[in-house]
Amino acid sequence: MSVYNCTYPFSFLMGIETYALLVILIFALFLYSYHRSGVYRPNKKISLMGVMLIVVGGSYNLANRYIHGCVEDPLSFFGFFAFNYADIFINLGVVCFIYAYVRYFISKRKQQI
Repeated sequence: MSVYNCTYPFSFLMGIETYALLVILIFALFLYSYHRSGVYRPNKKISLMGVMLIVVGGSYNLANRYIHGCVEDPLSFFGFFAFNYADIFINLGVVCFIYAYVRYFISKRKQQI
C-alpha cells in the first residue's frame, strides 16, 4: 500500500518553486564547499557515485512533487515511516560522502604521524 506524501519541509512558508530553487542552491553550495575541501581527490569514484545518487534521487523527488503535487512512497514499514526508491538513493549518496570524508581524514592523520 502506497503512502502519498504531499508535504515538504517549510511547505507552510513557501511554494514548491521556491523550495526547489532553495534545495538546488543549497546543494550547489554544498558541492562547491566539498570541491574546495579537497576530500573528493583521493576518493574520486566514491565521491562521484555519492553525487550521482543524490542528484538522481533528489531530482526524481522534486520532479515527482512538481508534476503530481505529491511523492508516492510505496515502501511502508508498519505505518511508522514510508519512503520510495529515490529516498534510498539519497541516503546511499550521503553514506558515500561520509565514507569519503572518513577515508580522507584517516589518510590525512596518517600523513601527520
